[in-house]
Amino acid sequence: MDSKKITYTGLMMALVFLVTSYSFKMVIPLGAGYIHLGDSMIFVAVVVLGWRYGAVAAGIGSMLADILGGFAIYAIPTLIIKTLMAIIMGIALNSKSKKSTITLASLTGIVWVAFILLFKFILTDQLPKATPDILPELGLSNMSELQAMGNNTQNVMIISAISLVVILGLICSIMLKKVKMLNLNLIIGMIASGLWMIIGYTFATYILYRNYISAIFAIPFNVLQFILGFIIAMLIVLQLRRAKIIEG
Repeated sequence: MDSKKITYTGLMMALVFLVTSYSFKMVIPLGAGYIHLGDSMIFVAVVVLGWRYGAVAAGIGSMLADILGGFAIYAIPTLIIKTLMAIIMGIALNSKSKKSTITLASLTGIVWVAFILLFKFILTDQLPKATPDILPELGLSNMSELQAMGNNTQNVMIISAISLVVILGLICSIMLKKVKMLNLNLIIGMIASGLWMIIGYTFATYILYRNYISAIFAIPFNVLQFILGFIIAMLIVLQLRRAKIIEG
């Protein structure tokens, strides 16, 4: 076993924990967890360590942040979701052919659009059944504001679905023109793993609370978490490449 890799894994695990816990934290209404910048370190961990060691750093570091940060109810879902995030990203990074990478991008787009349409339908069905007792948790004063928030959430979901299809379509068209693949694989891997995170936490929140409203209203927050993590990770990876700490 590579002692150097183990040491780096411990360091990345600590970074995942620290950035998740202390850099920025926003609690999501209705008990649906919190958003943070820790995903950026998960993306970086996979680039630096590979998916196996990256998955260990991602899963354990994130789980510890939940346990010690007052969100222990999410510890097991987080362990599973963050570990799979690293694995999915690793699959994209390790892809050796355009066909397999385009297949991953296509499947990601299809699953995301289906997920958005499903929860748009559920939100439309469940929102009229909501009771006024959830208003204080959302910072709202009446049911009209709740309906408006529901409409805004649906808009975010639809825009996210369309944007993803466009972005993945552009990436695939570029790949078909035989452009160097590594950066594109990195982008696709980050998108696929980030969307898995959003989907995973949506279902985890519903399973934990048996409340569709909590799960669906958390989606825009998790989209924001993914976007922030994506941007920060890309900036870090760019600097690591410029410093020739990592290759590609």
